Amino acid sequence: MEKIKITVELEDYKRDALEFFLRKNDSSIQKRLETSLEELYESTVPPDIREYVESINSVPKPKAKKQFKNTKKEVSENEFSGDNSLA
Repeated sequence: MEKIKITVELEDYKRDALEFFLRKNDSSIQKRLETSLEELYESTVPPDIREYVESINSVPKPKAKKQFKNTKKEVSENEFSGDNSLA
């Protein structure tokens, strides 16, 4: 599924403070925003609609066709005629 980028604006001093304290908790602005967006999606879009949207976007791609090796055995003229004697 293709993802898009969402841009938000925040004063740089707020971003710096936020990053500082999130790092202390082994997190980041990116991680927290992704979590918040997922929660927003789940709380806003009804379950049956989410199920439908996810089902039409998770259609498996067709598998590549397998290529088989050429297993044909070359047959000599003697083998083909049934003559097994060595000339």
